[in-house]
Amino acid sequence: MGENKLLAEAALAPTVRVLSDIRLVLLLLVAAVCALDWTVVVITLCAVPCSCALLFRWGRTTRRIVGSVYFVAWDGITALTLLVVGFQYSGTPAALALGYLQVTAFLMGMIAGDRALAAWCALVTVGATELIHYIPQLIIMTVVAAGAAVALALLGRRQTQQVGRVEALAADAVEARSRQSAAEERLVLARDLHDTVAKSAAGVRMLAEALVNDLGVENSAYARDAKDLFDAADSLSLEARSVLDELRSTPVGDIREQLRQDAETWGKRVGTEVLIDVSGYEVASDAELTWQTQRVLGELLANVEKHAEATRVHVRIVGGESLHLTVDDNGVGLPRRILEDQSNLRGSGHYGLCGVRERLAALGGRLELSVSPDGGTRAIATVPRASASKKIGSVVRILA
Repeated sequence: MGENKLLAEAALAPTVRVLSDIRLVLLLLVAAVCALDWTVVVITLCAVPCSCALLFRWGRTTRRIVGSVYFVAWDGITALTLLVVGFQYSGTPAALALGYLQVTAFLMGMIAGDRALAAWCALVTVGATELIHYIPQLIIMTVVAAGAAVALALLGRRQTQQVGRVEALAADAVEARSRQSAAEERLVLARDLHDTVAKSAAGVRMLAEALVNDLGVENSAYARDAKDLFDAADSLSLEARSVLDELRSTPVGDIREQLRQDAETWGKRVGTEVLIDVSGYEVASDAELTWQTQRVLGELLANVEKHAEATRVHVRIVGGESLHLTVDDNGVGLPRRILEDQSNLRGSGHYGLCGVRERLAALGGRLELSVSPDGGTRAIATVPRASASKKIGSVVRILA
């Protein structure tokens, strides 16, 4: 049972309970008007549990019984039996029994599935036909009652469908609002990061560069330390810029397109040749999953930038029931001991790859590391919670 269906049932619950209360009142009135005839009492005892089950179960617990074919059939039989007894008494009992049948019809239309509702309508039609044989003088009233019951059942079904559509639209609106809020928060973070950390990192880099130049002219013994300081400040500035680029990139409909843009941006910034293959199916995703997947690709590319010494990177993005992201480089590659035992990346000092694995595990995905055909490292990230739609493919090459 989907979330939208649960929301629709919760929205219908007050109406279902009110109709159940009305049916209980009608049952008591029929029993009272018929002077507690034992036949009416037995029918009432058979009908009351159905209304009570709807009153206390609908929208709160499982629907394994409520709304099933057996439940609907039992409820329909008791309603028809009560109608037959009411017609025999005529007058007020007949009117009350007829009212019970109509309320039941609308209620069954709301709670029953297509098959159960079809069975209920067929039961009412057959019961009305048999009733005409036994009481021919009531043919017009019987036909009208049966026709009205079927019409009300279909009307109840239509109301349920409309409520389901409204709940689906409401869920889509909430999701769209959530994506918009996430995008707005990311822009706020990007502005704050730019005004604080990024500017400070750029300032430190400029000072370190000036220090390197001054100490180099003086042939100072601290020139090498100053160069190390500059390299660290330069890396910090580049990382800050990379995070800013990712925060500024708003998630689009197809997550593959966003990943392609991120890979292009990285290649232009680093100056490394990047070949990007996009294939498979369009992958629609929410803002959170898009952001997490972007961070996975960003960390894999950052690992190539820092450690691989690669001159060429091949990124493959394949959409389907799962999103497959492959990053191949022609760099120095990972040590054999890490490839043979990938269970302790943190212990081997590869905290970035360890973070990627943990992030993917939280999404229900996985990370596989192996030797690339280009001689470097191949990293394959799989994200399972993706929905596929239209199939397209493209290849993009970025030259430094």
